[in-house]
Amino acid sequence: MTTIREASRNVQTADDAPRLCGERRGSTSRHRGLRVTFGGRWVTVRAKVPRNVGPEPPTLWGPLGRPGLWKTVVAEKPGRARREFHLPLAAIEAADPWPGDRDEPEDPLRACLDWAAATVEGDVPDGWTSPPREQVEAWIPSRGRVIQSGPLLCHGSLIHEPRRLALSFALAGEVSAEITPARRAWLGRVLADAQSRWRMVRVGMEGEPDRPEVRAEVDWTGAPHGVLEALVPIGLDALRWVVAWSLWSVTFLSDARVTCRAWEAAQRKEDESS
Repeated sequence: MTTIREASRNVQTADDAPRLCGERRGSTSRHRGLRVTFGGRWVTVRAKVPRNVGPEPPTLWGPLGRPGLWKTVVAEKPGRARREFHLPLAAIEAADPWPGDRDEPEDPLRACLDWAAATVEGDVPDGWTSPPREQVEAWIPSRGRVIQSGPLLCHGSLIHEPRRLALSFALAGEVSAEITPARRAWLGRVLADAQSRWRMVRVGMEGEPDRPEVRAEVDWTGAPHGVLEALVPIGLDALRWVVAWSLWSVTFLSDARVTCRAWEAAQRKEDESS
């Protein structure tokens, strides 16, 4: 089995040669124009934030349904955002090298970074297809697609197509067009917080701008097959945390029939102080 130190030494591209990355946690390098940082239990790949394509902040509108793990998160500095792709080291280290196109075996870390580079513009890697459905269902059993938060249940949808593999949960089937601007802003902040708080999971809106659907998803489209067995359960765990944490708030904030003076008063007070 390849250790992360051994694997990271193999990540040497035209962008960072001859310097080798991954000699210590926190080291940074580049791979096909993307910034790669090794830290803690994760490899973080970063790219420039694209132009906003919707009425909400870029963290909330437009990322759903795109291949790979790219998402836009709020940076530490106010008003700044960054686009990131998070790879758990556990999944990379659990994978043994597999036969590649050349005589040398395919390195799991390099293969994952190539996956990030291939999907950064929304493309699916050439020649990639989903694993057999029965194999994916063994990684994501039906009971794992139901998440409970208090009295609320949320059912996930496994998206298995020849060129798409994802798991998606509807946090709100429709955000009411009748909720106040202050309440919609609060909902947006809850979603942005969920998007930035947990790795791998994308949270966003899609559909009609005045009545959007809110979803949380993990998209493994394009992932090297050799890492999927470990990567899929990690993504499922991340989804369970996000859905359990946000479902109650999203459900009530998006429903105009539910009223709470504390929500509106707190939002007005925050707006006045800003």
